[in-house]
Amino acid sequence: PFERMLVDSGIQLFKYYLDISRKEQKRRLSQRAADPLTHWKVSPVDETALKRWDDYSAARDAMLEHTHARSAPWIVVSADNKKHARLNVLRDLARRIECPDKNKHLAVPDRRVLRPYGPDRGKLLAR
Repeated sequence: PFERMLVDSGIQLFKYYLDISRKEQKRRLSQRAADPLTHWKVSPVDETALKRWDDYSAARDAMLEHTHARSAPWIVVSADNKKHARLNVLRDLARRIECPDKNKHLAVPDRRVLRPYGPDRGKLLAR
């Protein structure tokens, strides 16, 4: 109801879920732990999160299903490649927001990276 109220009042609401595979998350955490500049970011929660990946994935799926609405839909972004994920979110935003000087050819996201969420598509999320 809250999101519907925002949309009904004229606010443009965009919801992106950045989806990372278990393999990529594990790689990023290992790399972060080995780097003296970023090792401080690693916490015991990260290790627990990897062990409980399936539980967190089920909770994520439930959250997406219960909060997805026609008025405020989720967009799922495959985020194993950070650069591709970020560029495609920006392209999608550029496509959705009205701007008189926008280059419509540049505002086309790659559908292999960014796609609308749908309960029937939940199994496409990274595991």
